[in-house]
Amino acid sequence: MSPPPQFSTYPIISMDEAVDRLRSSLAPLPPVTLPLAAALHHTLVSPIVAPAPQPPFPASTRDGYAVASADGPGTWRVSSRVAAGAAEPPPTLPRGTVAYITTGAEVPPGADAVVMVEDVEFVTGAASGNGDGDGDGDGDGNPDAVAAVVVKAAVAAGTHIRPVGSDVAVGEVLVPAGARLTPGAIGVAAAAGVATVTVTRMPVVGVLSTGNELVDLADTPHAPSAVIDANRPTLLAALATAVPACSTSAAAEAVAAGSGGVLDLGIVPDEAGAVAAAVAAAIGRVDVLLTSGGVSMGDADHVKPALAAAGRVVWGRLAIKPGKPLTFATFGRRDDNGAGDGPSPPRGDADDDASRPTQCAVGLPGNPASAFVGFHLVARTAIDLLSGGARCRPTTRGSDGRYRGGARGGARPGAAGAGACGRCLV
Repeated sequence: MSPPPQFSTYPIISMDEAVDRLRSSLAPLPPVTLPLAAALHHTLVSPIVAPAPQPPFPASTRDGYAVASADGPGTWRVSSRVAAGAAEPPPTLPRGTVAYITTGAEVPPGADAVVMVEDVEFVTGAASGNGDGDGDGDGDGNPDAVAAVVVKAAVAAGTHIRPVGSDVAVGEVLVPAGARLTPGAIGVAAAAGVATVTVTRMPVVGVLSTGNELVDLADTPHAPSAVIDANRPTLLAALATAVPACSTSAAAEAVAAGSGGVLDLGIVPDEAGAVAAAVAAAIGRVDVLLTSGGVSMGDADHVKPALAAAGRVVWGRLAIKPGKPLTFATFGRRDDNGAGDGPSPPRGDADDDASRPTQCAVGLPGNPASAFVGFHLVARTAIDLLSGGARCRPTTRGSDGRYRGGARGGARPGAAGAGACGRCLV
C-alpha cells in the first residue's frame, strides 16, 4: 500500500470564493404542486393571486344593528337577525327598521352603516317606542328578545362596514413568486380559498457518519475504544430547527410527493470501498448528502476520493477555523425515479439553470464543532439555493462583530451573521 499524500491537492480558498463557487454550481430543484398545508417553508414558483375579492360582500366589523344612515336617530323596530355564515343572503332592510347583525356578517341591502350594540338602548316586548328604552338590555342578553332599539345619535354611511374587496381585490398578488411560505402566508392563501400551490421542491437530505471508532448511541455495549456518534444527532436536530421541511418534521404529503424529508444513512467504516458504496447509494436517494469525518489527510480518510469518483469536487479546503478540510461536491440531477445522472459537467452559463446539477454533498469534518459550523455556513446555503431561496451569502464574524471571511489566515466564527436572505443565521 502506498503511503498517503503529505500535501492536499486542493488549494485553500476563502469563504467568499467558496460561496461564489457553490452559488454558481447548483440550480434550484424543479417545481412541485402541493396542498397548501403541506407547503410550509417551501418557495413559491408561481404567485398566489386572489381569485375573489375579500370580503366578497359588505361585512360588518361589529356586533350591533345594521341601519340606513338616512333614518337618523330614533326608535326603530328590529326587522331581522343577520348572522355570520348564514346560508342565504340577508333580506333587504325595510326603511325605518334595523337588523341585528354579528361581526363578519353580510350587511343587508338597504343598510349602509352599523351601530354598535353598546351604542343603542333596547326596547323589549313592543314593536316601537318613544325613545325611552330601558337602557339595561333585556336582562338575558338575547338579541331575539329585543323588539326595537333606540339609536341615540346619527351615524355616517359606511360606519363599521368593510366594503367588497377592501381587504383584497380580485387578481391582487397575495404572496409573490420567490417568497418562502411562512405561517402568515399560509393563512393569507387559505383565506383566499387557495388550496394548492406550485413551489420549488425541497431537497431530500441524507446524513452519513464515517469512522471505524463510531458507534450509535443505541448500540450497547460499547467497546472501550468506541466513540458515540454525536454528529448525526446534531445534524438531524439542526435540520429540524433550521430547515424543518428537510427533517423528520417535514409534512407527510410533501415527503410523499418527493419534496423534503431526511434520511438517516447511519455509520460507514473507514474503508475506501464501503465509503464509495455508501456515497453511490446515497446519490440515488437524496439531493443533499451530508457526511461527517473522513475529509482530512489521514490514510483512513476516504470521503474526498469517493466524492470525486461520483461527481465533481468544487472545493476541498476552506480558510476557516474550525472546518478547514470541509469539502463541497456536486453530482448531477435526480430523475423522477430518484436516480442520479452521473458526474456533473463543469459550470456553464451562470444564468442557465438547466446546465447545473441539483445534487450535492457537503463533506463535513469529524470534529463536532467543525461539523456544526460547516453545516450552518455551507449546507444551509446549499439547501436554501436548491429550494429556490435567495442566492445568499452567509457571513462569519469574530467576537468583535467584524467580518472574518476571505483571509488565508482563516475565519473564526464567533458571533455568526445572516446572509442576504435572512435565513443563514448560525
